[in-house]
Amino acid sequence: MKDSYKVGEPGDFVVKVEGYGCDTGFPSVHIAKVSTDEPVWSRFGEIRLFPAGYSCPHEDIYQCRQIGDVEKYDDEQERGRTEGGVPIVVNIEGKYAVHVEGGLARDAVTKEFTVIN
Repeated sequence: MKDSYKVGEPGDFVVKVEGYGCDTGFPSVHIAKVSTDEPVWSRFGEIRLFPAGYSCPHEDIYQCRQIGDVEKYDDEQERGRTEGGVPIVVNIEGKYAVHVEGGLARDAVTKEFTVIN
């Protein structure tokens, strides 16, 4: 992910989740304007639920998603998981933050970027 984008420039970045543990699904990714926390784009993660009494096996986990992937967005399930189109385009100057949370990411991870004219 770049530190800054121009107004109208398509944004595309990769989210990688690596570790060891119970695979509970890919996390959610949200982009919001920092000053207002107003969301501008969201991709809701996949949540894996396990039956009561079932122990989720621990394993090495590596998940990687290109968030603005236009080809994957053609998939109906992917479109249903996303609020906002791809490529991701922000048309208003300001400071924004990408929040990655849930799934395997026990703590939220945030990366800020700026949109300039």
